[in-house]
Amino acid sequence: MNLLILITSYLRARPLNTLLNVVLLSLGIAMITILLWFNKQMQEKNSGYYQRY
Repeated sequence: MNLLILITSYLRARPLNTLLNVVLLSLGIAMITILLWFNKQMQEKNSGYYQRY
């Protein structure tokens, strides 16, 4: 069987499960991105603070 046919049949058979997986994956990626951005901002803020003293 073609892999594309298997994928589409699975997505059609379980639409709620597919939607939940996509939403949770998106939230996880968004959380990691926000944490990395926040970490970068804090490092930049602290590096400027320590250079003054």
